[in-house]
Amino acid sequence: MKILHYLIVLLLVHVAQNAFAQEPDTVTTDNDTYMFEATGSDTVKIQDTDLLSPARAALYSAVVPGLGQAYNSKYWKIPIVYGGLFMFGYLIYDNNIQYQYFRRNLIAETDENPETINVTGREAENLRANRDRFRRFRDLNMILFSVTYFLQIADAHIDAHLLYFKLNPDFTVMVDPVIMPANNLPTGLSLKLRF
Repeated sequence: MKILHYLIVLLLVHVAQNAFAQEPDTVTTDNDTYMFEATGSDTVKIQDTDLLSPARAALYSAVVPGLGQAYNSKYWKIPIVYGGLFMFGYLIYDNNIQYQYFRRNLIAETDENPETINVTGREAENLRANRDRFRRFRDLNMILFSVTYFLQIADAHIDAHLLYFKLNPDFTVMVDPVIMPANNLPTGLSLKLRF
């Protein structure tokens, strides 16, 4: 459950960093797109650019996880995407093995068949509790796997939208640890936005 909280905090920080971005002016002529910005009172800086398609980035990430991040030239995000997917995939696999193990032994303990043997030596209630626990863990990890998959699609889509945006130089994001001694509340993080 803590992992889900960390993923949500990371997503909020990513969105907050780009929330007050300003879109540069663009001009499209025939097949070329030019991005320009005022650099002084009388000068204009012109760049020939090829704007990325957010829909294409999302489609690439949906087909092959991490491909949308590569399309956006954010290669450092690809190991994070695959690390999250592989971690939750492994946890699904491991918890399913444990669930099946306790399920088989519970059936052997409660089926009145002398040929089936409970190899754990545990009582039926203990076996049932472990079976249910590993089933919950497996199902939770399936949900987290799906959330990670859809977050990487959303990240590629949002990143393609915000790739050419520039942040306001007065905008800062600070994350500070906070200790709240009143009522024995746990420590946490404080997110401060300054405009």
